[in-house]
Amino acid sequence: MPKVLRHGVTQRTDHDWVVAVLVGTVIGLIEGWSLGDSVYFSFVTGLTIGYGDLVPKAMLSRALAAVLGMMGILVTALVAAVAVTALGRVSRGDER
Repeated sequence: MPKVLRHGVTQRTDHDWVVAVLVGTVIGLIEGWSLGDSVYFSFVTGLTIGYGDLVPKAMLSRALAAVLGMMGILVTALVAAVAVTALGRVSRGDER
């Protein structure tokens, strides 16, 4: 992957996952979940898997969970777009 794309994506996705874990922790505090359950919920929701074993009940935590899910969709789209761009450059032989 080109250096510009690699560093931009790494920094962006790292930031997004830190924010996702923090949002999940806030949701867990509102819901009375353990830290482990909160982090687990962050990743399951952020990756848009949603097993349904942890479900927020409070309105604020539901709103935050919706934001968390949207963040996951955006991060997935970003990674896919960068991958397609990098593959296009590699196939054209333009690997800067």
